[in-house]
Amino acid sequence: MDKSKTLSYFTSPLLSKHGVPHGFFTRQANEHIVYENPPSKKYMDSAVDNRKSWLRAIDIDDHGFVFMECANQDKILDLGKNSPFNITLSDNDAVLTNSDQIALAFTVADCVPIFLFEPGQRIIGIVHAGWKGTNGGIAKRTIEMMIENYKIAPKNVIAAIGPAICGKCYEVKNDVGDLFAKKYKNINNGKIYLDLVRANIDQLKKAGVKQIDRIDICTFENTHLFYSYRKENTPKRFAAVIG
Repeated sequence: MDKSKTLSYFTSPLLSKHGVPHGFFTRQANEHIVYENPPSKKYMDSAVDNRKSWLRAIDIDDHGFVFMECANQDKILDLGKNSPFNITLSDNDAVLTNSDQIALAFTVADCVPIFLFEPGQRIIGIVHAGWKGTNGGIAKRTIEMMIENYKIAPKNVIAAIGPAICGKCYEVKNDVGDLFAKKYKNINNGKIYLDLVRANIDQLKKAGVKQIDRIDICTFENTHLFYSYRKENTPKRFAAVIG
């Protein structure tokens, strides 16, 4: 675990080797936020300030900011090099950019957070893979979009998978379990448990990605570090940021 002056976060050795600023922030980074629905101006101002603190923690506070409010679907957006700064996206679960002035961020609690990096054109990407996105092949399709739009070789892409609920803890009903191959399911005492991390690793490999890092921490089993919606039924999320 790495620490700034005020916040702690986990990093990928592969991304760090390439000098990519990034972090999967612990729950402490969002602990003080009181969630509101609908959000007040005070809440929105505090959320913006909080997001800026993530950038400061990984030394990219001069970057513009794109925040992805996860839609729990499988829609992918390529912002390219000329993205507007300091925007919030509400319809996507994966975003790409090749701008060196933009940081991409999202928040999560149990679903699989993925960072992508292609060093040749310095493309960065974020993927939020819940069961719907995973079933829709979002990790594989995001790599395919990188190949199509930027003509890159997938073997050069680095993927870093952050903390997520593990295959021993993610219980699902039959309707969800039936969508996935047997190798991703564990049956225990008549209950179905789904391994979304393994499913997404296989998607990345199928798309041609050879360099895959994983921070092997289960959010359900480690709520002292990360939020878990399944365990805590909380609206709070932990942040994932790459720049």
